[in-house]
Amino acid sequence: MCALVNNWSENQKGLYLAVSLMGQAQAVLGDLPSEKRQNFSDLVSALEERFAPSSQTELYRVQFKERRQKASESLPELGQSIRRLSNLAYPTAPLDVRETLGKEQFIDALVDSEMRLRIKQSRPKGLNDAVRLAVELEAYNKAENKVREGRGYLRQTMNDDELGREEKITKSDSPTKDIASWMQTMEKSLSTLTTEMAKLKTSGTNEGPYMLKRDIPKVRGQIRVVTIVANLVI
Repeated sequence: MCALVNNWSENQKGLYLAVSLMGQAQAVLGDLPSEKRQNFSDLVSALEERFAPSSQTELYRVQFKERRQKASESLPELGQSIRRLSNLAYPTAPLDVRETLGKEQFIDALVDSEMRLRIKQSRPKGLNDAVRLAVELEAYNKAENKVREGRGYLRQTMNDDELGREEKITKSDSPTKDIASWMQTMEKSLSTLTTEMAKLKTSGTNEGPYMLKRDIPKVRGQIRVVTIVANLVI
């Protein structure tokens, strides 16, 4: 871009490229003959031969086809990595071809099978479109999972409340059952004492008034005690 703006010649472009090299790229410059160090085309060819040989294209293609989403890798990071590999694997292919290849490989690299299916059904135009759809689906799935977790917590809370109410009802029924049992016992005692009182009255006519006067107060006292206990229980 700078060469076009400033209208640089081949030698000028070569000079600016040469002074910009660092590290191993600078070593490549030192290996060139002095007459080629200022020629832009010769310098570019030497750098390509060193860092991007044609034999390495096959290696990039294998990496491109085997690329899969990593556990801690975000969707935009996966898309950027696939774009870089597509440019390295198919450097001479047209841009639209690389976009199509990158889009298809990005979809195949996704871990979520349902997400792959939905993106394919949406028919994205390119790699950027596929990445955008994947990010939207991921955000929707996360929101949906939070809603489901909230519903599960609410359902568990309601179940716990119902169990608590049942326990309270059971506990509240226990005193009532105890009172009913006491009442039945008191009724039996009263019935027994009443029967004994009647027997005493009957036997009193045969055994004499002394026996009747002696036992009747005793029975009446027992009836009075049973009645008081029954009232306290109620």
